[in-house]
Formats: sequence, C-alpha cells, structure tokens
Amino acid sequence: LQSIREVGLLQPVTLRRVGSRYEVVAGHRRLAACRMGALPTIAGIVREFGSVEGDIAKVHENLYREDVNPADEGKFLALLRDKHGKTIAEIASSIKKSETYVRTRLGVLDLPDYMQVYIRAGSLGLSVAHWLVRISNDRVRREYTEYAVRQGINALYAKAWYESYERGALAYDPADQPPPEYAGGEAST
Repeated sequence: LQSIREVGLLQPVTLRRVGSRYEVVAGHRRLAACRMGALPTIAGIVREFGSVEGDIAKVHENLYREDVNPADEGKFLALLRDKHGKTIAEIASSIKKSETYVRTRLGVLDLPDYMQVYIRAGSLGLSVAHWLVRISNDRVRREYTEYAVRQGINALYAKAWYESYERGALAYDPADQPPPEYAGGEAST
C-alpha cells in the first residue's frame, strides 16, 4: 500500500469485458491496495477472454501468489474441473504443472474440514495430512492431527502413526506414542 501511494501502480490489472461491465481477471490484490490508498484511477489492460480462458488466467494469478496454500489451490483448480468440465490432464497442461500436482491439490478438498483449516493456516503439511487421513477413526485422526499441528510433527511421524494404527498399536494419547523406528530420511509420500 505504501509503495502504491509513493510510486503508483507499476503493473496494470488485467480486465475482461462481461456485458456492459469489466471483471478483474488478474490483479485483485493490487486493485484492493489501490482502493485502500484512495487512488481515483488505475491502469488496466482489457483482454478478450472467454469464460474458460478468463478462469484459467485467474487460476494462474492465484497459483503463483506467494501466500497461496494447497487448500486454496485445490479450490481454484476445482473451478476449472467443475465449472468448465476440464480433465486433470487438461488442467495440468493449462497451468503447466504435473497431473500429480493437480490431483494432490484437488485431493485436499476431500480432507476433513479441520485438516483443511490447518493446511490453509500453514500448520499442517500435505505429506503429514496424506498419512493422517488414512486413519479411519475420525476421533483418533482428529486427536493425532491436532497433536501434529501443536508439535510440528513431520511425515515420518505421521507415517509411523498410521502404520501403528493399522497394526492396532496406536497409543490413545499421541504424546505416549513412541517415535518412529525408521533410520534416517523423510517418509515417502
């Protein structure tokens, strides 16, 4: 905001015409900062975008933000899948990412709400969620997820917890669960 007040908007927002109005395709945060700075006018570029192309441009804008998280990425990608009927391969190609990347981000939307909240906050990593979501008992999964968030547990621990759960040897209290017995390295995801 301060730099916009001092030097103005350096990169124009991108717009598309929708009926008699204009929709911001790229630059929502820049526009918001300009409004907060009470700038009466800003630079904008009007581009011809169809509905699909405009939404793909919005997804690009959001995926490359510094503060975007995997849950929000999944939401943006789901827009292309659900609204426009795009396949995983088509989405991956349009955003220049792998199909695995797209599937993983879309998979976040299938996680329990509490896990999505932690992922959005940056306190639960995808690799940890990947293992914890496999614990079928929601009460146990929630307890271990909350402990993982509080203690900053990595995927190695989450994998060991899941494996203990599968063997019927998972401690009731996560603090009582012994550390993983794996030698060196991160657990694979």
